[in-house]
Amino acid sequence: HCHLLTEKPLADSPENARAIIAAARRAGRLHAVVQNRRYVANVRRIRRFLDSGAIGKPTSIHADFFIAPHFGGFREEMDHVLLLDMAIHTFDAALYMGAGEPASVYCQEWEPASSWYRQGSSASAVFDLGGGKVFT
Repeated sequence: HCHLLTEKPLADSPENARAIIAAARRAGRLHAVVQNRRYVANVRRIRRFLDSGAIGKPTSIHADFFIAPHFGGFREEMDHVLLLDMAIHTFDAALYMGAGEPASVYCQEWEPASSWYRQGSSASAVFDLGGGKVFT
């Protein structure tokens, strides 16, 4: 009887994402996926600053994400745990601040020998935002 608001990821595969969308349509309900960091005050402040032109037109945004949370549970067994569970927040905030959508993305993930995660707890990505802008 209700509309549905969820956080990322929408699904664990494109096929499952399409199935969720189809189910919402059949039920006549809206289903929205939210990225909460776009509403964090500092993220919005940075975007306003960049939009002001005070430092010219940025050509690159860089983010380093170093955290070793030991949540336990399902995350330790997830495929692509960093990309699906944590880094997507950083990616989305950077895209929001840089006012761009990626034209292309290259990503390499790996698992350090000392990690307690099963797969994909480390990654490096380069987003081509078009117009000579990149996010790394």
